[in-house]
Amino acid sequence: MKRQKQKETQVEVIDRKTLLRGVTAALASGHGVGEQISTAAACLGGITGFERFAVLLLNEGDKKLLFTHGAGFKKSASRALKGWTVSLSDEDNLLARVAATGTCEYREDTGTDPPAGTPGNGAFFTAGAAAVLPLSIKGKTVGVLAAGRPAPGPIPEQSRALLQSVSSRISLTIENTLLQKSLSTEAQKLRNARQHIVQAEKFSALGLLIASVAHEINNPLTGIMGYAEALRKMSGAPESQTMVDKILKEADRAKRITRSMLGFARKTNFKKSPVDLEDLLDKTLDALSAEISKNRISVRKYLSSDCVALADADQLLQVFFNVLNNAIQALAEQKQDGVIRIETTREGSLAVVRIRDNGPGIGEESIKNIFLPFFTTKKAGTGTGLGLPIASNIIESHGGRIRAESAAQGGTTFHIQLPAVAGKSARHSSVGVSCSDQGLNILIVDDEAAIRESLRDILTLQGNRVDTAGTGTDALTLLRRGSYDIIICDMKLPDLQSESIYKQMQDMGDTIKKTIFISGDTSSQEAHDFLRTTGAHYLTKPFHPKDLHRKIRDITAPPKKTSNHFAA
Repeated sequence: MKRQKQKETQVEVIDRKTLLRGVTAALASGHGVGEQISTAAACLGGITGFERFAVLLLNEGDKKLLFTHGAGFKKSASRALKGWTVSLSDEDNLLARVAATGTCEYREDTGTDPPAGTPGNGAFFTAGAAAVLPLSIKGKTVGVLAAGRPAPGPIPEQSRALLQSVSSRISLTIENTLLQKSLSTEAQKLRNARQHIVQAEKFSALGLLIASVAHEINNPLTGIMGYAEALRKMSGAPESQTMVDKILKEADRAKRITRSMLGFARKTNFKKSPVDLEDLLDKTLDALSAEISKNRISVRKYLSSDCVALADADQLLQVFFNVLNNAIQALAEQKQDGVIRIETTREGSLAVVRIRDNGPGIGEESIKNIFLPFFTTKKAGTGTGLGLPIASNIIESHGGRIRAESAAQGGTTFHIQLPAVAGKSARHSSVGVSCSDQGLNILIVDDEAAIRESLRDILTLQGNRVDTAGTGTDALTLLRRGSYDIIICDMKLPDLQSESIYKQMQDMGDTIKKTIFISGDTSSQEAHDFLRTTGAHYLTKPFHPKDLHRKIRDITAPPKKTSNHFAA
């Protein structure tokens, strides 16, 4: 009999060791919290009698414990525990108290010493003994581990030590899980940042390419405009005048394209002032009235008279033109009657414009890319893919935001937000000044022969005496020999830059005051800095001859009390 008892004790010891090894293996397995407590419940049940476990994690936001994992429960009890929460404000609740104090608490008999709490807690704290231990990371409590057994009675130190080992290991697992999530988040941020850098480098290279192409196009365009105007003055035939008008119209179209390209390539310091959005949208619609009428499109306007934005009117006009023109083109492809709805509202500190059409809409994949350069949903040959990227560039440079949404059943809406200001925009009227652009001595300096010759011809036909130079050195030689009423000088010459020419002109008295600098790209920061610092007159290539005549008249006009040279 005695031998039998010894044999049973030996078996019990072996079983306990096996169970302990199982617990150790479970805790060191690296598995998640759910698997760990499930294995721990199976193993510890045979050693300590604790076979029901629940993990509740702390939500700092609403100061509540939320049930996340459980083991050893019947299905009905598991369903009751789902969504179980305990508020930390309930100071009489055992779970809340342990989470608040970070101290273990034990109940030998929940029948005679029941833990306080809501009735739902009964799904866990049934008759028997209970233990609640804090789960902490670096001294900060992040939740609790609740354990229960059906048999009441004392909880030996060995059992308490095992339960504390389980809670420590679960705390470590939670910490590792949070760390992995944090690392995953940071890794994603790093990937996003890398993509942004790559994209920025692509845009930078693209901007340089666009600026270079636009500059090269602007030079011949200036010659085309000059020759066309000279041809108008030389021929009085009505047919010739019509052809000249068509040449200038197409040249103006190319001019708008190149300026748009430069606007996208480089962020410009816009001339911001209060802009009446109602007035600006009306002007845009007037410019597009022929296309709107041709495609039988109805325009419904809901415009607020006090919607005023702080913006560059010319740049904003381009945004509205691009967005509305896209809507017109989309509506022109469908059979049903087209409708464009335009709404302006004041929303807090923002002036908001919404342009909605009932066209075919934009696909879910395509709408993600419509603000990327050269992406277009139009047919080949009908779009450059730059209109919306340019619009986005302009709006963002104004501190605003533009986005698009398209419904599944069709129709697209563009939302444009801009910083708003109070009041109406100021509207200036120009007063004519008696001055002349005839009978002047003029010097033209440009390395492009077509520009020199076309400007020489139109200015000579105007009754002026004109000299030309292809380099800065030749120009300075001519300036030292004689005096000129007007100097038209390219900012980028093969031998001298505008800064160098300016410094040498300073020694020639008021020469700089009668100089008109011309360039195919005055949107660069260097050009802006130079023109603002010197206060020099300038024209951006390509320019219409009438713009040149106007600039010459401005210079030869009697002096005003105030003037702003930095205006093209």
